[in-house]
Amino acid sequence: MEYGSALRHRDPRSCLIGALAFWLFWRWQVEKAERFPVFQRSEDWYETKVLRRSAKEPQAPLSGQTAREWTSRFYKKAGIKVSKVSHAPRVAATQNADMAGVDEGQIRRAGRWNNGDQMTGCYLTSLPFEFMRAVADFDPEWSGSYFVPGPP
Repeated sequence: MEYGSALRHRDPRSCLIGALAFWLFWRWQVEKAERFPVFQRSEDWYETKVLRRSAKEPQAPLSGQTAREWTSRFYKKAGIKVSKVSHAPRVAATQNADMAGVDEGQIRRAGRWNNGDQMTGCYLTSLPFEFMRAVADFDPEWSGSYFVPGPP
């Protein structure tokens, strides 16, 4: 079994989770082109795509080519030059974690470059917490640096 994870970013303007929340809010509360999914059974929502082809085809996935084209446009507009559009976030996260002093083993686990490692595959959750804190712009070595405030 493979695990994936994401933490909110210290800077809301760089937060993947916030961006996803805004997209889903727009999709189901503002655009209203499709009904909010029912989550009672897996089969009720399993075909719902996060990145859909169109509002008229919410269960049709966005093609890889279209995703690359749009991502390339966003990078160009922001003045970001990359050679591998699809892998740019993976490269940046790896480099940022390295600059933050994250251990290479944590980086390997985050990128799933330990495939075949029995300890990682069988006994660890594979969640590299130091790496996760570093790419979310928190202190990678101090677990208390990641704090999500609750309602007042």
